[in-house]
Amino acid sequence: MAVLKTQSVSKPWYKEAWAWGILSGPLLVIPAGLITYYIAASGADPLVSDDYYKDGKNIHLQMDRDSAASSHHIQAKVLFSPDGSKVRVFLQGDYDPKNTLHFSLQHPTMAQYDQAVALTLINADAKLYEAQLKPLPPMNSWYVRIENDQATWRVQEKWLVQNGNSLALTPKYATVVASSPK
Repeated sequence: MAVLKTQSVSKPWYKEAWAWGILSGPLLVIPAGLITYYIAASGADPLVSDDYYKDGKNIHLQMDRDSAASSHHIQAKVLFSPDGSKVRVFLQGDYDPKNTLHFSLQHPTMAQYDQAVALTLINADAKLYEAQLKPLPPMNSWYVRIENDQATWRVQEKWLVQNGNSLALTPKYATVVASSPK
């Protein structure tokens, strides 16, 4: 009896479909990982303060500034020019108009767009102030704050741009008066 010998012809590994099926996973993960790293490294989000513990401990100081503004009846009406390059502020309340007042615009998430300028007194009788701003990028909202140079009081509010170019600023926390039990 004669035995038939069959010789199998094997292909190189790179011509086999199963080899490419196994390698496709790791080959796709490498560029996906590099792209993910690039997105994470280039778009750092500055939402968390570097010293959040200290900020938390000093929150009562911030509330005291709002209470001081409330006790002095300080309120402001802010008017932005249509192109956002100028701001006018009408201030009411009991404050020293000789002190420098500061106006700040803060973007909710991108600190590079924040602006802080000193207000210039235009009309002492009307308590009208004015300041020049850098051009505002198109955004939906800003945080607006006015405070004195000693940082003893402040008024602030969130400005929703779609609501128009005017904004009223009032103290956030009223002075709390403890009532005595009867």
